[in-house]
Amino acid sequence: MKKWLTYFLLLISITLTACTTKSEYLNSDKEQLKAFLISQHKLYVVGQHYDYQFDGGDIKHLQDFLTSKYTETVFYADAKLEIHDGKNVKGYYHIYLDPKKLSQNEIGLLNKRFGFMQKELPQELNIKQPMLMKVFQAEGMLAKLQNRDELLTKYKISTPLQAEVKYYKNQVKLNDGVSDIGGGLLAPILIPAVAVITLPIFIMITYCKPDNC
Repeated sequence: MKKWLTYFLLLISITLTACTTKSEYLNSDKEQLKAFLISQHKLYVVGQHYDYQFDGGDIKHLQDFLTSKYTETVFYADAKLEIHDGKNVKGYYHIYLDPKKLSQNEIGLLNKRFGFMQKELPQELNIKQPMLMKVFQAEGMLAKLQNRDELLTKYKISTPLQAEVKYYKNQVKLNDGVSDIGGGLLAPILIPAVAVITLPIFIMITYCKPDNC
């Protein structure tokens, strides 16, 4: 038994040594996110350049937060996307809350329920004020929504959310020097309109200056 265990561990060690994954940064761009919808526990985002489908991650927590009373305390929010191999997507949604509009009990509940922590605002805003911040994350893929025109007609937000997009190429380098680069066509997806839950992301697009809050 010990001999087989030793052999198994040695095999894993050789595999990890012979195969490593490296992400190579390519470039960056801006994307306008025009609609956010949830259907069957999946988050769909309609963008200017691409459509996105996310599954798992913090989607349930994000939905719970966006339908809670705490959305009234949102001070600022931004979105960042990473696209790997032209198909796989990682999404990051930063939400900043104004603690001055919250009681100590509410701050504790937000930390316990969603994981909000004290954090400074991004430097480019040039606003020195402590905030409560949470990064909601999810992974997914680029999608091709068949009924995107219908979805935009019904659920388009008034002002698109500007997102920063970074593109990466993942290379799995094998011991023989061959690189395996991912790729593939986007599968068409049809979202039944009756199964859609819209998210009120529009409340998070702007922030207020201290003298106007």
